[in-house]
Amino acid sequence: MTAPRSPPPWLPLSSSMDYRALKKPRAALVCFVVAFVAVAVLGRSAYYRLSASPPSTAAWDYEITPRPTGPSLLFPATLDPPADDRSWHAHNARATAALFRCLERADCAPNQTKVVILQGWHFRGVLDGYLGGEGIWANSTVIALRRLGYTYFYTDRGLDPMMRLYRVFAPLVRAVVVDAPDAHACFRDPYCALRRDWAWGIPIWKILSFHFWDYADHPLGRKWTLSPEPYLPAPDNNTYLGYSVQPSCTQQPFIPHAQRSPSLSPTGNSRRKQIYVYAKTADYFSPEKRAFPPHVFARLSAALGVDFVVGVQEADAGAAAVLPAGVANLGGMGPARFYEAVARSWVLMGMGAPSTSPTPYDALCLGVPFINPILTWDPAHPDDRSKWKAQHEALKHLGPPYVYNVFKDDEDGLERAVRAALDAPLLDRYILPRMELDAVQARVGAILETDWRGAAEAVLAARAKAAAEKGGESGEETEDEMLFWIGP
Repeated sequence: MTAPRSPPPWLPLSSSMDYRALKKPRAALVCFVVAFVAVAVLGRSAYYRLSASPPSTAAWDYEITPRPTGPSLLFPATLDPPADDRSWHAHNARATAALFRCLERADCAPNQTKVVILQGWHFRGVLDGYLGGEGIWANSTVIALRRLGYTYFYTDRGLDPMMRLYRVFAPLVRAVVVDAPDAHACFRDPYCALRRDWAWGIPIWKILSFHFWDYADHPLGRKWTLSPEPYLPAPDNNTYLGYSVQPSCTQQPFIPHAQRSPSLSPTGNSRRKQIYVYAKTADYFSPEKRAFPPHVFARLSAALGVDFVVGVQEADAGAAAVLPAGVANLGGMGPARFYEAVARSWVLMGMGAPSTSPTPYDALCLGVPFINPILTWDPAHPDDRSKWKAQHEALKHLGPPYVYNVFKDDEDGLERAVRAALDAPLLDRYILPRMELDAVQARVGAILETDWRGAAEAVLAARAKAAAEKGGESGEETEDEMLFWIGP
């Protein structure tokens, strides 16, 4: 006699329940279920055999509802930002939805799956109306990214928002553009930059410093420092990104010289030629800052029959007391009025500051030449431009009829420059070829397609070699200490 089988594992054990006693009723239940299914299947088959055609689905009372896809669940059309919402939050929502949708459909446009993170505050500032030099530069960069088809996102200030956004799109991120201090802060932060002991960080070679001036400001050096101007020749140069005033200045029509009447004539003569004195604040005329003495304006006005105007905020402390006699103040102006005031002028005259501003480029675009003060020079070799320190460093290499470089306090030289500009006016707009929007776009594309990892490896190898040749006392990091910059 065989021993009774153990109950199956899914059956509860009970001392009062005999598994063998359950076998007969259970077998009967199984037989009933099998018979019911067989009858149903056979009956359905017979119906189809006897029918001339299968029943029409139109007679079935139900609808097939498409199942929502991932992007439509995450980004339903009902949550799309309003078309007039120009905030960076709205832009990020639109860009994220577009990227997810194209990835699902496998129809992304060229460069759409390449992500650029814009952390620098000037990028966000443009959306809020900031029009300073860095803002114009940032706006050109965004326009180039848009024309190239890259997906770009803005982040809030600080390292944490940038780090979180990077982790979401890490494999797709080509570059993270930051204010220069944040490049150094990220490198020092134990949870921001990629390290051997922190795999969730941003590779430092993906981070680019957005830096307006001519010196290097990035842990990896000049190549990772983006500049708005080609300040220095290679190999002492930063990476030249550049910008264009073309999108903004061309909105102001070119005014023929015969129609250029003064915006505000100090003499009341509407037929005099206007010279716009470029000074943001009244203290640019103070002895510590001015490039030319205050009496020169009355002298030139009488000798050349010109009027001088400036745009200084009326509330600027001491403006009336500091502004030279013969200079009319147009007051604070918005962009449209400022462009019109410059476009009505025959000359834009610098006073020594602000330094390397976009405004002289705007003037050239409007057909107005620029007088560029040379603030310091080599007295033994005054024509050596490499020794010049000018108000606009990039334009000191350009000459008449576009730019007239005049040494500080040289009244006779200033009069000659103004007279020459009046005698040979610009008859059309002038935009430097390197500052056309297509040129900026080409540089942005080249920068984003650079092998930054390979470049970082070369820099670290060179630093390690230099340290070894100096016996490790050069102060440079060793290659082993810098490995976390590169990643696995």
